[in-house]
Amino acid sequence: MSLKRWFALVIIAGISHFSCAAEGGERALLPVEQTSSEGYFTLKWDPSISNNNTQLQMSLNRDFRQILQSYPLPSEGKITLSGYATGDYYFRLHNLSPNHQPENIQSHALVKVSHRSLESAIQLFILGILLFAGLVVCIFKFSKSESSI
Repeated sequence: MSLKRWFALVIIAGISHFSCAAEGGERALLPVEQTSSEGYFTLKWDPSISNNNTQLQMSLNRDFRQILQSYPLPSEGKITLSGYATGDYYFRLHNLSPNHQPENIQSHALVKVSHRSLESAIQLFILGILLFAGLVVCIFKFSKSESSI
């Protein structure tokens, strides 16, 4: 197989992959499920579906009976969110067509937020204080030099 033919096949496969994702043939919102303990998370999608009529919706229910928050889609194809309490949050891409009929681009993505415990944070803080104190002691102890004649 020639290099030109192989390159053409790769390009065609890539184009068909992105067109299927935009049509809902594959999941447009990634990752499908993730756990966040750092306090933030990032959701990604194919940037070609970002337009003025598409928004990212958040709900506490998988069936999206109650939409708690809607975000406009940035053209970069990803959004980083933070400030969520411990719990499960469902996100979906939602397109409001020109005739105002809602249309879901794909099924939901799940984000499980699980913050670290306060006890763990206090232990890390105490460890940091001890390491800092050890560093200060080492600096003062080894910074004294003998006087030269």
